[in-house]
Amino acid sequence: VNLTVVKSSNWTGGVGYAGSFVNFTINVTNNGPSNATNVNITDLLDSGFIFNATNGYYNRSAHKVVWNLTRLNNGSSYIGWVVVKVLANGTFRNNVTVKSTENTTGTINGTDITVKPVNNLTVIKYVNVTGDIWVNNLVNFTINVTNNGPSNATNVNISDVLIPEFAFNATSAGGSWNATTRTVSWIIASLNNGTTRSVWVVVRVLTNGTFRNTVAVKSAENITGTSNGTDVTVKPVVNLTVVKSSNWTGGVGY
Repeated sequence: VNLTVVKSSNWTGGVGYAGSFVNFTINVTNNGPSNATNVNITDLLDSGFIFNATNGYYNRSAHKVVWNLTRLNNGSSYIGWVVVKVLANGTFRNNVTVKSTENTTGTINGTDITVKPVNNLTVIKYVNVTGDIWVNNLVNFTINVTNNGPSNATNVNISDVLIPEFAFNATSAGGSWNATTRTVSWIIASLNNGTTRSVWVVVRVLTNGTFRNTVAVKSAENITGTSNGTDVTVKPVVNLTVVKSSNWTGGVGY
């Protein structure tokens, strides 16, 4: 028998994103001239795939999906499918093999998918002061950026635009202050999946009121970015002086 197998994915152009599900369809055709018996279809899954569902049988220990057909007649086809979740970015080839009693050498076919990186960055900003904040006090803002995956993040940009009521004082290592745009920036070359990076900036508060200071973060894989802010309430400070005088010249009278 002449068995052919074609494997395809439901991703347009074979391109998708890390953390997504992909459905592989396997079409096996018996081109004859005889009927095929004991047809075995085997799909060995890549280590970058997590099995999700199939119309065949999943062997967990071997990380493969198997379909066993008692008979596939001349001129007929069988369609199998398997859904997996892709864990990492890159280009992967997933091969499937089909053989039968009449064709023990088997036939192999595969399809390539290109997985683009994607990450979920979160940012939390908080202030180090627990008590009252007064005009002219120094305030330290700490910024925690976490990569929740599934891919590593590169060229992570943290940007904190200071409001006019704050005067820049200092920043953590790697931070830069742009006085023209009033922006403190940090560039992190790489932030791996599951890791957190902390930076800080110190400002002097110039006037009283309630102020929100917002920080934004984005990466090469997440250009839309995300932001977070924290409010601080600054109490007024006054310096009162008093001078008393009299109308007596030199303070002397009769």
